[in-house]
Amino acid sequence: MTRFSSSKFATALQPRSVAKYVAQLIIVGAGYFVLAKAALTLASIYTSAVPIWPPAGFALAAVLVCGLRVWPAIFAAAFAAGIPTEIPDANAADWVLPACVASASTIEALIGGFLIKAWSQGRRTFDTPTGVAKFALVALASTSIAALVGVGGFYLAGYLDWDSLGAWGAAWWLRDAAGAFVLAPAAVLWAIGSFRAFDVDSTLSSSLAIVAAILVGLIAFSPLFEQSALRSALAFLAALPLLWAALRCGERDTATTVLVLSCFAIWGALAGDGPFAGAAS
Repeated sequence: MTRFSSSKFATALQPRSVAKYVAQLIIVGAGYFVLAKAALTLASIYTSAVPIWPPAGFALAAVLVCGLRVWPAIFAAAFAAGIPTEIPDANAADWVLPACVASASTIEALIGGFLIKAWSQGRRTFDTPTGVAKFALVALASTSIAALVGVGGFYLAGYLDWDSLGAWGAAWWLRDAAGAFVLAPAAVLWAIGSFRAFDVDSTLSSSLAIVAAILVGLIAFSPLFEQSALRSALAFLAALPLLWAALRCGERDTATTVLVLSCFAIWGALAGDGPFAGAAS
């Protein structure tokens, strides 16, 4: 009886552990659902394909931070978030489509999180250049597997024909990979980062990087200004806040700067403006 009470199983069943696990499931599920709905809403507003799938990065970050056990929240949120109604002749009310999406999203996060923990340093993979390279390779592999599972499920269910598998698979893979590259590093680094006492120099450096990224994003990528040859050249200004964040700040601020610039670039691409508008059409 004593051995059982001191076992990991008994510890996991303690009220505090159960409450913590439930809270993690709620936070992960809510975060995934909100991101998925936001991405689908933007696509419907601008009637354009989504060039990035942020929930893929969020799910991978959740597995790295909380562990493999959060998979039920990822599956449930992906299932409930909606279905890609842009598929020809698809019935949005059919359970097969959300089940395929949820399965692919869950498998993607579990494989990516497991491989990063086994091969690299887990959630500390962004501490070294080698770890970042390993993260990139794993993200490419896990998202490709998810694309195969997703489009394979659509094909077996009769929603896609053989000729369109390649195009749908490539789009699925690239969007999930972009979401993993852009969102996962920032989410992980903010979740595990230690918040030190207020320091004027570090706060100013971080603030300058973020403010500069916002200004560059507005000027060079957003649809608020008319696109021209001169404005296209301004996209190179993105290197300035990135260099500042990398040299003066740290991994977390650099990842955040990348996320901010990417948000503006995606906004411009969806709105049919900015230097990447052609890629989203």
